[in-house]
Amino acid sequence: MIEVGLKCVMREPLTGRCMILLESVSGLEVLPIPVGEESANTIHSFLCGKNTDDLGIFGITAGIISSLDNAFPERVVIDGYEDGVFTSKVYIIVNGEERAVDARPSDAVRFALLSKVPVYVAKRILFEKFRDKKLCFERKSDCCK
Repeated sequence: MIEVGLKCVMREPLTGRCMILLESVSGLEVLPIPVGEESANTIHSFLCGKNTDDLGIFGITAGIISSLDNAFPERVVIDGYEDGVFTSKVYIIVNGEERAVDARPSDAVRFALLSKVPVYVAKRILFEKFRDKKLCFERKSDCCK
């Protein structure tokens, strides 16, 4: 697995689809993941430091897990790619045992942002699926300056 950070939110110029751009800690690998417009806007607002209530259920879920004595979120893993669809899991430690919960990547990344847990991508996704592809994106409006 390769640890990644959320670099930015973008709109793909040819199709207009919203994407989150995950970049490896080393800066050598980049992975675009399509997300819905609502998720893109919420993540973008969060990155720009805006206090948004749109995180809704993710904030509640992170709060519930954090309030339990023997449970805490550990990491998020983007672990699959099939027919153009990414899959991911949120890993939670409960009573010393690791539990995995399936989640859409956009939801898992929002949860990771709130919970302050690391995000990883399976190596096979970066190196097998996207090795020879060139990516071209334009930045979503830059509100963070």
